[in-house]
Amino acid sequence: MLPESVIYHASWIDTEAARCFQVMEAEDPSRLEPWIRAWGDLVDFQMAPAVTSQEYWEGLPSEPNRRPRRRPSGWAFHPVAAAS
Repeated sequence: MLPESVIYHASWIDTEAARCFQVMEAEDPSRLEPWIRAWGDLVDFQMAPAVTSQEYWEGLPSEPNRRPRRRPSGWAFHPVAAAS
């Protein structure tokens, strides 16, 4: 069911069963589009780039208050509402 070259890592459901968070890995977010389209009649999605904690801290510049300049290694997303 997943598009080629997309890796599913984990999912979590909030305690109110209102949202499901999924962590998937893809070289490019466009690789997730077929999967999102397949479920798009049931839910709306929100995607965000993500890195592991280790990748974040390793990429942190020595200057204070600066964010790391790392390419995301995966994408975290969750359905934000039922599609109408």
